[in-house]
Amino acid sequence: VSDMLKDSVHWKKKLQRCLENGTKIKCRNGCNSDCECFLQWVEQKKEKEWKPIKEHFGNQEAFKNKEENSASQMLGEEMNSADFVLDGVLKLEFYKDNSENNSAQDKQNSLNAEEAEELKRIRDIIEREENQDAAIAAGGSGIGGANGKKTTIDKLL
Repeated sequence: VSDMLKDSVHWKKKLQRCLENGTKIKCRNGCNSDCECFLQWVEQKKEKEWKPIKEHFGNQEAFKNKEENSASQMLGEEMNSADFVLDGVLKLEFYKDNSENNSAQDKQNSLNAEEAEELKRIRDIIEREENQDAAIAAGGSGIGGANGKKTTIDKLL
């Protein structure tokens, strides 16, 4: 999941010069192949990677049999979902300080200043959605993830 988000930052950077802002975002002449390539990349990610990831998270045994676990009943419906786990994983990945973990993979995936700004936008999306979810829950009108609420993956797509 985190690799896909970092890849999307790379694509945005690559295509930034090709996109024109206005009433519509469209490719300029000469950049069309990059834009088509990006659209193909998005479709590939949605169908071949994101969909199986969502299905995998939803099919985890711990979440299928949540009614059998009395501790999960005590913690509430939100904590019974795979989306709750994904939220935690994304926070660990995108909220950590650069100095916390210096593994080879982290160095390979390190971000420059511009990419760090995009990372901040991802954090803002996650926080904004959390605040909206908390407001809905406080009002008692929220619906659970299994009842049609958008998952973290849906929100980031």
